[in-house]
Amino acid sequence: MFSMLPLRTGGLVFLYRLMNHPQVRNQVHIGQTSPTFWWRAYQAWRRDTEEWNFLIYRHRSPVGWLKLNQAGRKLWISMLVISPALQRSGAGTFALHWVERFAARHSFLSVSLHTTIDNLPAQRCYLKNGYRITGRDWCTTSDGGHHMRYTFHKDLQSGRERTAK
Repeated sequence: MFSMLPLRTGGLVFLYRLMNHPQVRNQVHIGQTSPTFWWRAYQAWRRDTEEWNFLIYRHRSPVGWLKLNQAGRKLWISMLVISPALQRSGAGTFALHWVERFAARHSFLSVSLHTTIDNLPAQRCYLKNGYRITGRDWCTTSDGGHHMRYTFHKDLQSGRERTAK
């Protein structure tokens, strides 16, 4: 039902529309963006050897964006956004399971991510999929706001989850 493909230039129109959807902008605290913004971001991402960007598809239509970053032996989900119409459809769960398989194939020991405290749909998805809250701090979001955020973590060693120390 769902699949994951690397982000290519053809996916930038979807990414622009997704990230400018009012509900998404509110959930991830991002201001209005332009197609030029996404083109420049894509060019920078392509040069970064410790970053990966994917689109999540349902059948042949993109429904989400996943951005991963490497930090030593830890893999960070720096962005996981699902189209509002497809939230609660299993796309987020699919993406998290896919990330865990990706991490294992590339010898990462764990997966971590941040989300703001007000993003309850994301929190529910992470908790449901075995991620545990391991920290709480303040952050400045891309819209310039200051928000409390949680750090979520899942240890992949030995196939068992453990809380980060």
